[in-house]
Amino acid sequence: MTSEQEEWEALCAAHWFVFLDGASASGKSTIKNRLLADADFAFAYAKRYTTRAPRHDDIVNDDYVFVSATDFRRMRDSGDLIEHRDFLFGMSYGIGKSALKDAAGRSSNVLAVMNLGSVQSIKSAIPASLCILIDAPLDVIERRLRRRGLNNEEQIQERLQNAAAAKLISHQYDYVLDNAEDKLEESYAALKKYLQEKRKHGVRC
Repeated sequence: MTSEQEEWEALCAAHWFVFLDGASASGKSTIKNRLLADADFAFAYAKRYTTRAPRHDDIVNDDYVFVSATDFRRMRDSGDLIEHRDFLFGMSYGIGKSALKDAAGRSSNVLAVMNLGSVQSIKSAIPASLCILIDAPLDVIERRLRRRGLNNEEQIQERLQNAAAAKLISHQYDYVLDNAEDKLEESYAALKKYLQEKRKHGVRC
């Protein structure tokens, strides 16, 4: 085992990593923001890397580090990305060890949003991590996507297909949160109770 790998494993053992997953428009950004604002957990956020162009809502959400396709490939080839995904419409997203280490330097509890369906990659890199799927009915997701007006028809259909595929592997996650329309408070309360139960039984949080 290399010293770099030993350092990574020691960091993972000393911190609690929670990863949120969910289809586009499932509500994961809203849930993420609620968790970050919740003083009971004191999460530090690890941003994802992406090659897509910034949008107007990125000013509010501040979820990403925007990089070129060349830099993204360099991070992937160097092994910095613990998971990544290249979408059909030309955008790539990934979580880097460097971003997780940075967040771990700010808090013992780290929160990140992962690429849809990458739960096995996350568990392989950080076996003790907690992976949560934010789920919603497909008709609700489609309605939210169209209401946002950020995607063309081809992108909407791809996102719906990805959402349907995620439902098929929901059993791989530690927890599945039903985030149906107009149920935000109820959904967040259920998630918070789950995290508090984990903390009560000795899981770092």
